[in-house]
Amino acid sequence: MKRTVSLMAFAMILLASCKKENQDKNESTPASSVIGFWVGSYTTNGMLGNNKYAMLINAGGTGRVYDISNGTDTATMSPHKKMNLTWTLDGNIFETTYGNGAIPINTKATVNDSFSNMTGTWSVGANEKGTITLNK
Repeated sequence: MKRTVSLMAFAMILLASCKKENQDKNESTPASSVIGFWVGSYTTNGMLGNNKYAMLINAGGTGRVYDISNGTDTATMSPHKKMNLTWTLDGNIFETTYGNGAIPINTKATVNDSFSNMTGTWSVGANEKGTITLNK
């Protein structure tokens, strides 16, 4: 009887340690870490200055980007200063696509470990591009 209990205890420890190992290997960054309102700026290559903008990141890979150079009241903002976006998160690489025209605007940024800051690049086609910085 004592031997059976010892074998069962050993088997439970072995199974628990295997389960933990599998969880660690399959664990990925939760998308909820990036959800929220991000504010920052973008620059255009070849031009001086920072332009203020923000992103509202919603669950399910959707959101909205805002040009906030003339204020942050998104409710009264003119339609051409806000655009719907789609996003993906792979580890700490955050990518978006948005735009009102035929050529989409794409961003790709690296998010820090605490998911409070991201920096990266944006582009429209092959020639128009720049950098982005956002803080949550």
